[in-house]
Amino acid sequence: MPHSSDSMEFVDFYADRKEFSALIYCEPLALRSKLHDWTIQPHRHNNIDQVFLLTSGTGKAYLDAKQVELRAPCMLLVPGNLMHGFDWQQGCEGYVVSVASIMLKQISAVPTNWNSDETAELYHLSESQSLEQLCHNLYVEQTQRPVLSDAMQKSLLEQLVISIVRLSPALRGDNRAPSKPERKLLQFKKLIQSHATQQHQVEWYARK
Repeated sequence: MPHSSDSMEFVDFYADRKEFSALIYCEPLALRSKLHDWTIQPHRHNNIDQVFLLTSGTGKAYLDAKQVELRAPCMLLVPGNLMHGFDWQQGCEGYVVSVASIMLKQISAVPTNWNSDETAELYHLSESQSLEQLCHNLYVEQTQRPVLSDAMQKSLLEQLVISIVRLSPALRGDNRAPSKPERKLLQFKKLIQSHATQQHQVEWYARK
C-alpha cells in the first residue's frame, strides 16, 4: 500500500468553525470505507484525534511506517497529525469518531497526558457492546438532532473518553516514567512532526 500524503485529501474544517457539530463527528466505519472499496489511503488530519472502533471483521492499519493488524473487537486511538491509512475487510463494522483538539480540551475527563507521545494506541477488547452503544447514540444525536443534542453529544463524548482512559494504563498514570533514551526519542519525533515542511540536517535535530 503506497504511503502518500496526497493520495487522499480531507478538509480539516473543524478548528475553524464555532458550531459544536463541527468539532465532533461520528459515523459508521463502513459509510466512508465502502465508497473507497474498503481502502483508505494514507493521510493525516491537523489537530483532530480519531477513535476507530472495530466491532466485526478485520483490517490493517498503516501508521506512519508501521503496519498493525486489527481484529474485532478492538479500538484504535489515532492522534492528530499522525499519518494513517487502512485496508478493511469487506463488510466489517464499527464506528469512527473524529474530535477536534479544541473540543477535547473542554472535556474534564481528558487526562493531561492524553496524546503526549503522539503515537497510536491499540486496545484489544473482551467485548465492544458498551462502546458500540456509545458511538451509536452519538451518531443518532448527530443525524437526528433532537432537543439539547449538543449537551448530549458532549456527555457521550465524555463517557467515551472515560472508557478509553479506563482501558489505558498510560492514560491512568499507572505506567513507569519514561527513561532518558525514551524521552529523547519522543522529543525527536515531536521535532520531526513540528518541522515536517522544513528541511534540516541531522546535526540541527541533535542540537535541539
